[in-house]
Amino acid sequence: MPFRIAVVFLAFAPLAAASAAVLEPLRPPTKLHVVAGGRTSLRLSWKASSDKARLTGYDVYRSGRRVASVGKASTSYIFRGLRCGTSYVVGVAAHDDRGATSRRPTARGRTTLCPARIDTQGPTAPTNLHVTATTSSSVSLAWEASTDNVGVTRYVAVATWVMGLMSFGATTTGTDVTISGLPCNVVYAVSVVAYDAAGNGSAPALLPTGVGIPCPGGAGQTSSRASSRSSPSRVTR
Repeated sequence: MPFRIAVVFLAFAPLAAASAAVLEPLRPPTKLHVVAGGRTSLRLSWKASSDKARLTGYDVYRSGRRVASVGKASTSYIFRGLRCGTSYVVGVAAHDDRGATSRRPTARGRTTLCPARIDTQGPTAPTNLHVTATTSSSVSLAWEASTDNVGVTRYVAVATWVMGLMSFGATTTGTDVTISGLPCNVVYAVSVVAYDAAGNGSAPALLPTGVGIPCPGGAGQTSSRASSRSSPSRVTR
């Protein structure tokens, strides 16, 4: 009877050893390292699993989901189509031809920052442009504010003497300005353009008629209401 028990034990011993070999997990890859490949990619590298006899390849993961499988000779993978300036958790696990897998070590990486937004949209044109005063050398203007997707930073008002091929301008951050240094006895075409920080300009707001500047003692002379926020300049074309 003891002899028979020994025979049964020896017959099942190889099968138990084989089962243990199948169920034993692979040793995982190590030394994971992630670097940004640009705004939309990450490169994951690792040291190969030491189970070289059983190893057939690796499964790579992003945010807990398997995204690809690579051969056993591979020790890196590039994740593409990612969002710029975003952090990702990536991982890799070794596998064999029987479906056994290793533990899945992970690492975190971030794509490079998104490019700065380029503002190409200009402000709306100023409205209700009108003259508030004239003198023998200046014209004062006012208007309703423009709007912009980022913000209006300044307004440029220009008085153009068409016959003399000369323009006179003033810049302000507000909604009124005085253009000074104008030769008298001249009719000027007047316009105002709004600008944003990116240099985008609006369509010009135009006075429907020209503005006459009388000489001293002439009819129609009025007092000037100068704006403290204006900075006049003369432009000769």
